[in-house]
Amino acid sequence: MATTKKATDTTKKTVKKATVSTKTKVENIVEDVKEDVTEVANDVTETINENLASAQAMAKKVWFAGLGVVGRSSDELQTRYNKASDQLQTRIKQSKEDREQFLQDLVSRGEKVQNEAEVMLQEGRSTIEEQIEAARTRVTSIVDVEARLQAVSEKFDSLKNSLKKTA
Repeated sequence: MATTKKATDTTKKTVKKATVSTKTKVENIVEDVKEDVTEVANDVTETINENLASAQAMAKKVWFAGLGVVGRSSDELQTRYNKASDQLQTRIKQSKEDREQFLQDLVSRGEKVQNEAEVMLQEGRSTIEEQIEAARTRVTSIVDVEARLQAVSEKFDSLKNSLKKTA
């Protein structure tokens, strides 16, 4: 039995040694796995952080792109407003110039019409004065005709009397 005990003790020692050795190996493996898991977890965390940073950068770009659209739209609106305003001012100025030219044309035409009317009035006045003078001359000559008729009548009467006396 002593050999069996010795064999049992040896087996126990061998098993104990193997268990300690296995335990150490398992602890080393567990430690290695922990390190690997920690390393993978760190890598995953780093990747997540990188992806998060990339997503944040992309979100910023999208935000800035939106602001850029608003800014460009505002610039385009301002440009179109300024262009329309300039065109309107040009049309107003042209309209004012046209109105002033039209008014000047009317004034010039009015002055011309007035001058022509004054000339025609003067000519009409001269013509009327000439006609009045001609009428006076005719009236005067008619009046003279009456005086002449009277004179002729008197001569006729005197000839008549002379003829009566001679007859």
